[in-house]
Amino acid sequence: MSNISLILKIFTMIKCTIPLLDQIIIKNLQFILKVAKKFGIPWYKRYKFLKKTHEFYKEGIINMKIFPRVLETLEFLKKKGNFLAILTLNSLEEINSRFLNNKEFLEQFNGNIIARDNIRYTKPSPDGIFKICTDLNIPPKNTIMVGDFLADIEAGKNAGSVTIGVLSGFSSFDMMKKNNPDFIFEDINEIPKHYDEIIANIKSKR
Repeated sequence: MSNISLILKIFTMIKCTIPLLDQIIIKNLQFILKVAKKFGIPWYKRYKFLKKTHEFYKEGIINMKIFPRVLETLEFLKKKGNFLAILTLNSLEEINSRFLNNKEFLEQFNGNIIARDNIRYTKPSPDGIFKICTDLNIPPKNTIMVGDFLADIEAGKNAGSVTIGVLSGFSSFDMMKKNNPDFIFEDINEIPKHYDEIIANIKSKR
């Protein structure tokens, strides 16, 4: 079945090699400065502390590893005639920096990357999904939103997409179940095994 778009979140496909806290709030200046204060760092040295923390973050994201078999899963989906896209809260600059050592990964998406600087409202708003649909000329009902966070699932539901929650990232099964996605998998590598069922779900929503 062609003209299906799978929209994936970055963190469903990579291993984190730096603390989760750094990924979420590294750019929150107020938080970092509070940490510096808690550790007794004098105010005149806090800028240096912030700079070192940011350098640590940048080094960490460049060295992130792709989960095993992810590239094979993406190839499977492309061979089925699907379009692949990324919807992320990161900026395009951050995405390009993060995958300097994994350019083969980004090439799988043929430039279909929607970052926070491409849209007015981020997830759980469906704006990013709608933009992807417009760019690919695909109706939202023919999209599959894959994510590891509640906002990903909410965005998919708000757009009318089929939703897949994965447990390889930030959410436990109980947390994910509260948002009632159409499917819950351990990771995206379960998608090929359930592919026919997922497509049947799309058809049932038409």
